[in-house]
Amino acid sequence: MGPVAAAVNFLLFFSQSGCASLTPVKADREKGDGVSDKTLSERDAGIDLLRCVCMCGVVLLHSIQTVVFACGNAPAAYWNTHLAVFSALRWPVLIFFLLSGVLIPKRFTVRDLPAYYRHRAWKILPPFLAWSAIFCFIRGTSNVSWETNWATVAATFSQIPYKMSYYHLWFMYDFILIILAAPFVVLLKNRFRIFDSRTFLLLSGILLFASQMFINLGHIGRIPVYVFYFYLGTFMYSFEGRYKYPLLALGVCGFAYNFISARDIVAATGSCGLVTSTMRYSFIQQLPMVLAAYFIAGKIRITNTVLHNAVTKIALCGFGIYLSHPLFIWLFRFDKLESYLRLPPLVFGLFVFIVCSLASLALAWLLQTNRYTRWLSP
Repeated sequence: MGPVAAAVNFLLFFSQSGCASLTPVKADREKGDGVSDKTLSERDAGIDLLRCVCMCGVVLLHSIQTVVFACGNAPAAYWNTHLAVFSALRWPVLIFFLLSGVLIPKRFTVRDLPAYYRHRAWKILPPFLAWSAIFCFIRGTSNVSWETNWATVAATFSQIPYKMSYYHLWFMYDFILIILAAPFVVLLKNRFRIFDSRTFLLLSGILLFASQMFINLGHIGRIPVYVFYFYLGTFMYSFEGRYKYPLLALGVCGFAYNFISARDIVAATGSCGLVTSTMRYSFIQQLPMVLAAYFIAGKIRITNTVLHNAVTKIALCGFGIYLSHPLFIWLFRFDKLESYLRLPPLVFGLFVFIVCSLASLALAWLLQTNRYTRWLSP
């Protein structure tokens, strides 16, 4: 059996098999916190497909970034190709914050707060702490000699409260802050009409863009951007998506700007670490693509039941895929494998992407289906 046939068989088995954490539990429905799960048939397949695409984008971004940040050691053609792909994949993370705003209950009261925070705390904190420990171990272990420096592991673990344990977990710190703030955003919208107006949304976006242009807040500058995307998500139900294709064109122009600005600043300074300095915080570059992707996904309908179920279950494994994929990138991103395969850098990056995506999906699904490990892949 070839690898393609094996992958197809796995997806068919995956779409038809049961997954304990995906089936709504009666107790969840009766919580009254507005966050109970939907059955597979009730979920929007287009939005779930968008989640799958964005998760693939995140994994691909992390699979090729080694070459992007090592521009002096890579041939110019390879580096420019990697940078082009890297520049085009800055928007998927923002989709997850937008969807958080889309999916949060529109009617929220102070009485719902305890149930909301209990539900979210069990879903977010245990896997975050567990994977933090795993990544601390990774930071102290060489993926060439496989020797562990326990002093490095301990030092990294001590930095967890300061958001320095592992790069890919920075997103989790920001996401936890959004979860804490989300109910209050909804409460403000429900109690004060001004916060529920498109005029205020537009003004807040303009002020945020101006602040991002003139004030360098470092990594803290991402938090107001994520809050804005969550806030924007609470308005998405009122937009028709009539201009999705012009927005898509503007999004492509944003990709071109990301690429050209990053290439020019590296050429001017010789520092590969500045690759993201012009694209990371200027959220307006990503906004058209985020809106276009959401509106296009909203129009997609999947009528095939098997495919619908497969897309939905992969989307529901997205959190587990995000948490686990750096583990597989670390395993497969070592010099011996690259030199053994003798593949061009971009081809090797795609190989890492495919292997890590499938391995992360398999691990997330296996963790979900076991009642003792389900909390590691909620």
